[in-house]
Amino acid sequence: MNKKHKQPNENRLLLLYDKECPLCNRFAKSVDGANAHIEIINGRDQTVLRQKASEEGFNIDRGSVLYHKHTFFFADEALLELAKHAHIKSFTGTICRLLVKFPRLAKPFYSTMLILRRLLLKIRNKPLINEKQSK
Repeated sequence: MNKKHKQPNENRLLLLYDKECPLCNRFAKSVDGANAHIEIINGRDQTVLRQKASEEGFNIDRGSVLYHKHTFFFADEALLELAKHAHIKSFTGTICRLLVKFPRLAKPFYSTMLILRRLLLKIRNKPLINEKQSK
């Protein structure tokens, strides 16, 4: 998952996520292993994509960011857009397919995952991304 940024490709999806979050990391690994056209980027690293996402008003502590075809997708919308393009054969893939089939479930599902993320980071004594940057 520490790939260098490849040449821009309009069909490539760029996923900005929190590598310190066990849920986020497991999801990203399942996506990364199954899809050559998706680039996984740690949101804790200072990257051009993270800077652009911040400038657009997206807070990585409140959700993952997906960039595809010059468009940003955030939180549950990022999850849905990623699910449309990712080909995952694990339990994560089953969840993605269900969310595509029943998109109304995406927002409550994502909200629950954010609560779990915060709890897991707290248990692991890891700061939120923006807390880390302000220290």
